[in-house]
Amino acid sequence: MLGRIERLNVSADVKALLRDLARITLRVGEAVVSIGRKIIDFAFELVKSYPSTTFGLATGLIVGTLVAGIPLLGPLLGPILTPLLSAFGLTLGALEDLKDGGVRRRIDALERSVATVLANA
Repeated sequence: MLGRIERLNVSADVKALLRDLARITLRVGEAVVSIGRKIIDFAFELVKSYPSTTFGLATGLIVGTLVAGIPLLGPLLGPILTPLLSAFGLTLGALEDLKDGGVRRRIDALERSVATVLANA
């Protein structure tokens, strides 16, 4: 986990924040759950499984933030355009991921693993 964080192409401050998040734990009865690691694992898996969706959302957020920074018009347009551009980027990315067959590949892998288990039973 920490090795994956260290290999990210981000600033040292972001890496430090991610390491702090990874250390967060939650006590449930007698068990201790590493909730921070679960969140980071989920985020890595999401980016790995749906790269176009993640890129589309990030692009929409960045463009919306840039529009919000325009003098005079930014404060008026930013709150309206940022969510719209984010949703638009998310939608285009999700459509691209569906066309790419990322979901289909995961279903095929699941089918193969179930078939292997059934064949060995």
